[in-house]
Amino acid sequence: HILFAVRQGRVLGTCALIPHGNNAAEVTKMAVAPEAQGQKLGQRLLQAIIDRGRSLGVSQLWLETNSQLKPAIHVYEKAGFQHVPPDPDSLYQRADVRMIMHLC
Repeated sequence: HILFAVRQGRVLGTCALIPHGNNAAEVTKMAVAPEAQGQKLGQRLLQAIIDRGRSLGVSQLWLETNSQLKPAIHVYEKAGFQHVPPDPDSLYQRADVRMIMHLC
């Protein structure tokens, strides 16, 4: 599931949800164009992807990111994601932050 934030025909942000079985899904590929940052677009995209997960019956969302992406981490924390230990088998080489959110 891939969501886009579009304004006047231009994509300004995106966020994806990848189901992984066992009622879990990964939040991935969240990005907001530099000129749209600071307008709460990331928060709205993340909430939309959380809502999509709920509508699909997902009970847990997770994500991996890099500790240098402090604004993104703040958005995830504000939405209710909690830090857990990083996955040593992560597919993402630069991921040193792992977060989860329980939906039910």
